[in-house]
Amino acid sequence: MKAIQFSTIVVICFLFSCTKTTETVTKEIVQIPIYQHSTEKEAEAGLIQSSPKKLTSFGNIYIYKQYLLINERGQGVHIFDNSDPNSPQKISFMNVPGNFDMAIKNDILYVDSYDDLLSLDISSINNIQLLNRTDDVFPQKHPSRFGIIVGYKDTTIIRTSQNQTGNFLNLGRSDDFALAETTFQNSNLANQNNVGTGGSFSRFTLANDHLFTIDNQTLKAFNVSNNQAPIEVKREIINQGGIIETVFPYGDNLFIGSTVGVFIYDISDPASFSFTSNFTHARACDPVYVEDDVAFVTLRSNTSNNCWGVNNQLDILDVADVANPKLTNTYPMQNPHGVGVDGSLLFICEADAGLKIYSLTKTFTSNNDLSTVNISLLKHEKSIFAYDVIPDNGNLIVVGEQQLLQYDYTDPNNITLRSILN
Repeated sequence: MKAIQFSTIVVICFLFSCTKTTETVTKEIVQIPIYQHSTEKEAEAGLIQSSPKKLTSFGNIYIYKQYLLINERGQGVHIFDNSDPNSPQKISFMNVPGNFDMAIKNDILYVDSYDDLLSLDISSINNIQLLNRTDDVFPQKHPSRFGIIVGYKDTTIIRTSQNQTGNFLNLGRSDDFALAETTFQNSNLANQNNVGTGGSFSRFTLANDHLFTIDNQTLKAFNVSNNQAPIEVKREIINQGGIIETVFPYGDNLFIGSTVGVFIYDISDPASFSFTSNFTHARACDPVYVEDDVAFVTLRSNTSNNCWGVNNQLDILDVADVANPKLTNTYPMQNPHGVGVDGSLLFICEADAGLKIYSLTKTFTSNNDLSTVNISLLKHEKSIFAYDVIPDNGNLIVVGEQQLLQYDYTDPNNITLRSILN
């Protein structure tokens, strides 16, 4: 296992609305130190499947087939049989040291373990097997890990700069979210049943037989068509004046949420993904969700996570033309976090302000172009803390501060509690 010590970069960036952006691409070869850690054997030995244990720290959530997976930040993954959301059954705990993110395709679970990317065979859910470990994939995710330098390797870095216009002043920096973030697959992909579904704070995502991962500034693509060993095919540093936070696949595009806006990449050829356009906004933490050519972007001010934002709002974008995303309207919010959509229903997590359920209606111009997306509040559940949400065919999975709740939302005006995991 290897790690790299990176220095923090403090940036001054400028705020502007949706603008046309030009792209400059440069390549350079750099020598990256290879670190050997005393904990490597310990981490490998710790990669075991054990009997269920108590949940103590909620991170990622992920649903795959009838299973519900819950990440315990930095520790591993709890696995439940969620065939009956009224009574989820504990299966096991998969101990994965240094784990925060996950994604599943064709019974292969991809997880980070410190700096490394692991492939785990979960076809037999009670006998999970390690298929492959790819070293030194996420050096920036664990910059505090030190070791002995045992060598250096040449690495080609592609740097992409977006040249933009506009003029807002924005100071500060942003770290990874304090809560772990997970992979989201939109419905048209998840319904194939060979990939999973997660929340709106994605840092791993699967599309077009490739696994896409992000760290603070880098987008990476791995070919996973062989279902075992991921092969890195491209990495690109996105120099956009902010911190990359989430990634969401929609059709042949990736929507990347950052502290300064949404960046859209063409992945029709995943091994040669390329920048398409961007929509910029005030400095804020920024999850993004896309459905039916509409992007829902929640912005929040949160100095505790170094978002340095001043706005708490929902931006709704028309992304039918990905080269020219357009803001249709903006709605004020209290403390927006995760977001999910199911048809004509919109779910917004407002953290300590609870969970909101809205109806969605669209209006069109005489040319049949989208004009606005209007939302109307149906239900505000104030009694819970809501961090992230997954709507799944009438079953709503809500991640709270110390618990995970499941609701029946077939009647969105009167959601009913099904179960609580804590």
